[in-house]
Amino acid sequence: LEDNTVFSEYSAEERGGVDSYDINVSFNFYNRLYLGATLGAYGVDYTRYSSYSETFLVNKRNDGNYTLHNDYFLEGSGIDFKLGFIVRPIESSSLRMGAAIHTPAWYQLKENHFARLNYKSYINDDEYITGETYPQSKNGNEMEGETEYRVTTPWKYNVSLGYTIGRNIAVGVEYEYSDRSTGTMRYGDGMKMDEETNAIQEGLKAVHTIRAGAECKLTPEFCLRLGYNRITASTYADTFKSLPVNATRTDTEFFNGKATNNYTFGFGYRGKSLYVDMAYLYNRCQEDFYAFDHPNLQPTKVTTG
Repeated sequence: LEDNTVFSEYSAEERGGVDSYDINVSFNFYNRLYLGATLGAYGVDYTRYSSYSETFLVNKRNDGNYTLHNDYFLEGSGIDFKLGFIVRPIESSSLRMGAAIHTPAWYQLKENHFARLNYKSYINDDEYITGETYPQSKNGNEMEGETEYRVTTPWKYNVSLGYTIGRNIAVGVEYEYSDRSTGTMRYGDGMKMDEETNAIQEGLKAVHTIRAGAECKLTPEFCLRLGYNRITASTYADTFKSLPVNATRTDTEFFNGKATNNYTFGFGYRGKSLYVDMAYLYNRCQEDFYAFDHPNLQPTKVTTG
């Protein structure tokens, strides 16, 4: 490291996610038209612990440091509805055409967040002071941020084609469209969160998803499967994270994702009394990471896969 510089470090740990539960109903009309409907219920339970630190070096010696800690908790529930159909337009052909529509998911969410700062400052080579500070109430107690709000996700539209070649090969393709900029946020009492909703409209964009797959029956018992899935980026290159000025949180970091590509390979066995399916998924995703928003800050390139 050069003299009189700053060394920064970021770390995060995430847990939880979204659990989904579906109630399905389907209908078959003369093996030519198939209708299906799904009522989806979702449970949200997500936790993230993150920290950002800077160490100040003067003449290659530690002149002090600080670390911002943030604990973030999100919980809630949501519902949505899906409706779709598959039709065989030509009775003598295995060609299948389908379409589906997904309503927005309506979420009721609550988030809690805590922030604190630890610091160490050198007076001279041998003396230093340390301390911790955090948002406090008038009584000197640690304050937490809590927000209850509602999120309405975008609509989704899906079309698909499928075809069976002979008796041993089946292929299929799908296309899905969802405009992420149409999502909205409201407070728990139903009042629209204008600033947050405007940020969604300006920072997010339409997402295009393409799926393609094929299955080949090698023998009456064994089959081979291949698949590919591409999801375009949901954010613009200059999208950034903005925290409310009255928030107690200081987790300014954010990722701007690029397209995601998934590749799958699998095989299956079907016997008289035993069946086995195995699959391998390779995911490749690139993201630009920013510890905070600044015109002169170059992103850290992150590639997973």
